Amino acid sequence: MKVKLIIIYFFISSFFNAQDKIYFLDGSIKDGKTLEISNEFILLSNYSLIDSILISKVLLIEYHNGKIELINKPKENSIKYLGSSKKNQKRLADFYNYNQVSLNTFALCNSDLAFFYEHIFKKKIIGVGLMGAYNFNTRASFLNLFISTLNNSKKNNDLGAFVNFYINRTKKKNQLYFGTLVKYCQFSYTKIIQENNNGANSIKYINTKSYQLATVLTVGSHLNFTKTFFIKSYFGIGGFNLRGDYREQYNYQLKLNRGFQKTNQNIGVLPKLYLGINIGFKL
Repeated sequence: MKVKLIIIYFFISSFFNAQDKIYFLDGSIKDGKTLEISNEFILLSNYSLIDSILISKVLLIEYHNGKIELINKPKENSIKYLGSSKKNQKRLADFYNYNQVSLNTFALCNSDLAFFYEHIFKKKIIGVGLMGAYNFNTRASFLNLFISTLNNSKKNNDLGAFVNFYINRTKKKNQLYFGTLVKYCQFSYTKIIQENNNGANSIKYINTKSYQLATVLTVGSHLNFTKTFFIKSYFGIGGFNLRGDYREQYNYQLKLNRGFQKTNQNIGVLPKLYLGINIGFKL
């Protein structure tokens, strides 16, 4: 009698351990043994019952041996995890595409309304994105040191493109990354031209526009404080070349403002810093 009970126990245990899991597009889950998969239906055995499931309603099948078969790709960018285990979260990471929008709150100190969009590819290793900003200040502030040096200067807008490489992608809450940001900054100022006509000095003031095109190496962290919202930090350092009138006027103003006496003073490269504390959400 005991032998029979032991055999029945192992039979029932092996049955439950061998069960598959079917995950539906609406987030529900059903356990059982997958008997057959056709173009329209999946036959699932659960004890003595056999369910016929429409394949159009199924997201994926997790087999008892750990193998996962994706049946239908969801319309949403995020789907539910298979359970709560870290192993299953890592396994499903391959099915995730994230689109993220954020606002740089630190840039508000400079009256910059700066928005970021980032798409993180499968496996969450690489993210690419765009940024744009508009400045509401009537004059360039000291935070834009290499623009405010110019006469009557005003920062107008920023445009940029970036790529990020995530290091510890298996962690759920916090991820570290490093990357590159190429940033275009457009501004306006008053160009000063000194002329000497027949021994008489004259000065002309011409309103003009110029730009900075900087390459910045960035590092930071990405903290998910809910499934939807996150905080992202940026720290970047790089540089840009001075060109044309911008280079001429910058060196001219530098000599006037700081009393440089060297006639050959001609700075052509300047550093570029970027700081950001972004608050955003996943689409």
